[in-house]
Amino acid sequence: MTTSWMISVDSAQLLKSYVGHGLTQTELSCFLGTGQPYELTRSVDNRVKTAFPYAALSLVFSDYNQLAATLDRPIQAGVKAVMYDPENWSFTPVAQQQNPALYEELAATAAHAHRLEVIAAPAANLTATGGAGDSAAKYQQYISSDYAGAAARYADVLDIQAQGLEANPAEYAHFLAQAIAQAKAANPDITIYAGLSTSGSGGSAITAADLYQDVMATQNEVSGYWLNVPGPSPYSPNVTASHPEVAVGLLNDLWAAART
Repeated sequence: MTTSWMISVDSAQLLKSYVGHGLTQTELSCFLGTGQPYELTRSVDNRVKTAFPYAALSLVFSDYNQLAATLDRPIQAGVKAVMYDPENWSFTPVAQQQNPALYEELAATAAHAHRLEVIAAPAANLTATGGAGDSAAKYQQYISSDYAGAAARYADVLDIQAQGLEANPAEYAHFLAQAIAQAKAANPDITIYAGLSTSGSGGSAITAADLYQDVMATQNEVSGYWLNVPGPSPYSPNVTASHPEVAVGLLNDLWAAART
C-alpha cells in the first residue's frame, strides 16, 4: 500500500494506543511509520512532537492573519509545512471566506518565504457564502466556481475536502475526479490528497467499510488521504463522540487487501 497520509498529531497518538488492541505494530508502521506522513497541529507550542519519527509536522491555520503572524516569529525547527484551511465558520474571517483564492495565494507566499511546503485545504462549505446551502449544491458550486483550481495554483499540496460525500463512494469519486481535473489544469505539479472522516456529515454514522470503498474507488487518482478522527470540539461541533475504531477498521481492511 503506497498511499500517503495526513493525520492530526493527536489522532496519530490515539491510533498508536490501539497497537495490540485491534492494530498490529506492523500495520500501523506500514501506513503511518514510513513515507513521511503529514502530522497536523493547530498548536504553535514549540513542544509539539510528531507521533512518528519520520512524519512532517504541519501547522494548520483557518485564518490567514494568524498564519502570517505566526510565521513572523521563530517557529520550531521540525515544522515542514503549513496548511491553510479556510471554512465557512467562525475561525475564518468573512473576508477570507468570500475570497479564498486571494488568501490562498497570500498564505503560499508567506509559507514559501520560510521554505515551508504549502497545503491548501478550502472546505466545500465555503460555497455557502454564495448561497449554496444544501449538501449537493455546495459540491456542485465548488466545481462550478473552480475552488480546486484556485487553491492548487500556488500550493504544493491540495487537500480536497470530499468527506461529506464519503457515505456514497460513487458520488465521492465523481466529485474528486472533477476537482482533481481542475487542480491539475491550474498546477500540473500539485500533489492531491482527499479528505476522509470517521464521523459523517452532520455527525452521521460512518463505517470502516464506507471509507475502504472510498479509497478503493479513488486510490489511483490521489497521492493520499487526510484521515480525520474528530472528537467533540469547537472545530467539529456536530461530533458527539470520537470514533477511532473506524480508522482502525479502515487500516485493517487496507492491510488485508494489500496482503492478497
